[in-house]
Amino acid sequence: MSYYHFAGWQFDPHSGELKNADTTSQLRHKVASLLSYLLQHRQRIISKEELLNQLWQHGEFRENALTQSVRELRKALGDQAQQPTFIRTFPQRGYQWICPVSASPGSNALEADTSATESDSSKALPAHGLPEQVRPEQIRPEQAQPDKAQAEKAAPENSIADTRPLFSKGVRARLPQLSLVTVALLALIVLVSWWPTPDVSGAEEGVLILPFSNQTGDNSQDWVQLGLADMVFVALQQRSQHRLIAPHQARQWLAQSGVVLPAVPMTLQGLLNEYQLGAALQASVRQHQGQQVLDFQLIFADGRQQQGSISYPSLAASSEAVAQQLQRLLQPDMPAQPTMPKAQDPVAATAMAEGISALQHQGAQQAQRYFTASQVIEPENIWIQALTAHAQVLTGDWHQAEQQLLKLAQQTVPTMLSAYVHYWLAELRWRQGVDAAQIRPLLEKTLALARQSQDQERIVATYQLESRLAWQQNDWQAHHLAIEKMQQHLPPRTHTAMHADSLFYRGNPAEVGLERSPLNDLQHNAQHLQQALNLYQQLGQTPDIVASQFALARNFSLPLEQRQQHLQQALDGYQQLRYPYELMQVQLYAGYFHMQLHQGDIAEQYFLQATELANQLGSHHWQQVGHFYQSFALLDQGLDQQQRGGHSQRPEFLHQAISAFEQYLAGEHNPYWHAAARIFLGWAHNDLGNYEQAASLFAQAYEQNQRLNMPVSAAYADFSWMYAQLQMQQPQAVIERAAERAPSTRLQARYLARAWHETGNNQQAAQVLAEFAERYPQQWQAADEQRLNDYRRTAQPSVLAAELMPHLVYCESDWELPELSQLLSR
Repeated sequence: MSYYHFAGWQFDPHSGELKNADTTSQLRHKVASLLSYLLQHRQRIISKEELLNQLWQHGEFRENALTQSVRELRKALGDQAQQPTFIRTFPQRGYQWICPVSASPGSNALEADTSATESDSSKALPAHGLPEQVRPEQIRPEQAQPDKAQAEKAAPENSIADTRPLFSKGVRARLPQLSLVTVALLALIVLVSWWPTPDVSGAEEGVLILPFSNQTGDNSQDWVQLGLADMVFVALQQRSQHRLIAPHQARQWLAQSGVVLPAVPMTLQGLLNEYQLGAALQASVRQHQGQQVLDFQLIFADGRQQQGSISYPSLAASSEAVAQQLQRLLQPDMPAQPTMPKAQDPVAATAMAEGISALQHQGAQQAQRYFTASQVIEPENIWIQALTAHAQVLTGDWHQAEQQLLKLAQQTVPTMLSAYVHYWLAELRWRQGVDAAQIRPLLEKTLALARQSQDQERIVATYQLESRLAWQQNDWQAHHLAIEKMQQHLPPRTHTAMHADSLFYRGNPAEVGLERSPLNDLQHNAQHLQQALNLYQQLGQTPDIVASQFALARNFSLPLEQRQQHLQQALDGYQQLRYPYELMQVQLYAGYFHMQLHQGDIAEQYFLQATELANQLGSHHWQQVGHFYQSFALLDQGLDQQQRGGHSQRPEFLHQAISAFEQYLAGEHNPYWHAAARIFLGWAHNDLGNYEQAASLFAQAYEQNQRLNMPVSAAYADFSWMYAQLQMQQPQAVIERAAERAPSTRLQARYLARAWHETGNNQQAAQVLAEFAERYPQQWQAADEQRLNDYRRTAQPSVLAAELMPHLVYCESDWELPELSQLLSR
């Protein structure tokens, strides 16, 4: 536990106890929070608005409460507003703590600390925040100002943040006009505001790296919040033995907990205890006499605190040196580690940091401008090269990205960077539609490198991509296992915010079609996706917002109108971000969405747009996918849909669809798509009355889907075959085949019951439907109940209305048909 000492007083910020040699008082919680906040920020005037926002976030009488608390605190200290010793009021501006302060571990007697308090008065920060004097004994030997050679080691090869879905953050910024003095002339000042570095072993439980606050008064410097914080985080991660929590994750936790930075120590201690962490790094950046100053606090879960200031002309260029100083405070006995022999140019480092921030807020187009500017200054910087390639993958410059990533993969680079490069190579291959067998070795290499560098975020991203591969192959167990492994590597309590990424891949990918994982709980996913969307909106993470909207659009458990709204938002969002691959995926799904509404003409337009984007990306795989879906749209426009209140048969569209599907089947394509093409081709022949040809195609599709472990698609092929047999007046074939397996879909049950009816056995027909209604009540509909009553009322065969055509129930198990009917009737 650490105490503040000032003018004979001792204050415990953890308990709120204030005492001197004569008296002890227990401050009210708000008064204690106010005193803690004033002490933490004593180097500057704190406005009333800041105090109200930080300490009184709700209620009508906040200003009165603040005035009362200041009055109460002054009374406890014996202070006077007119002649203040502790708290000075600056009219129209705010308050400032003016008494010299020191801090100490709190087990010592008060009397033993009194002399230290007085002798340490020279250590207090003046109004501008830099020490008036720093005596050599105030800084440990390894914290002393480095010599010229050491100072030149300002920006290491790993001085850029690990950018993942961590990437996407934007900020309206311009490159600051920085002095281009060589880093050899940079001055480092580290002020530890209390005596020798304490034992900080409590930090072994984990260190929370909070986003930095921009106190420069210049909004264009907002990039420091995550850009500079991430650079310091990665530099710390390379040298630290502690488990570190990245700034973007910390920001999500803060948003979940309603904590606003800068936060008082008691609030952060509560957060550390909640997440079972040992320490938090809270810092702000300001300008002073041409220097960028990092004012930091190390706050420990047990109540101890440590604070100081580090200044450089460019903190971004000196992130490695900053991390080295902070690491020595976290781990005093750690031997010095070498840094990069070459310092980064300050402007290049700043542009790189702003690009990292832009990736997460504004997207890759904006980020690429910063990376390009940075690369012009330092063309050989390998991290800038990797970041540029990452942005190029997102903006669709795949050829350039591939060349750069392959080049970096062949070089000897830091382990963390190598993991980063191999991951983005794997991601690029996935986007190109390359076979999974070529992607998995890259993922294995990425995992090995990420584990070696203890890069938890890269491990998480790798398992996410592995889960997508498993889903594409309908390997539900492998998909579930990848999700479980990913969640094991997520930091504690990130389920709501961080789980959103995994949920994107647990919903139905647009290109998979009919199959669903039995392990996937769509309603559960929808709740977490909505929570994630709300959080991303609070954080202003535009690409993550759009990705969440797309995931919600694909979630079949949500109402159709809500899904349609999310789908339009995703289309608009990716159009604005200018992410061609993601936009192509949304366009494909928009077409798929309208196909299930049997609006083939609208769907065709989306499929044409997606195919055009595939051409621009140079992806043969996605061109073929686009052609497949265009054929599907032609089929939908040709099939007889009068039973649904739609158009009659259009033979010209059916013949075009048959030609397109036959051409598709003649090529070498994914077997899953081949199986689907056979079902669709069979539907076209069914509608034209070519029942034998249709039955043959359905039989082939059924066998292929069985081999591929695609039970839903197999069921579609099966009931389509049953319908063709009934049209050929072969009810006995339907009955014999049904003896091998019980119906699992409503059309299998309806067609089997019809077959029994055609053979004159209405009792057996009624039994089939009754058993199905009991086993699958969620599929049972009013029309099925009517047909069951027909069979029960009729002892002898009678003429019944025609059965529903198989092509009219596409994805019926996922769509609420009453709601679908309402949409179609508008």
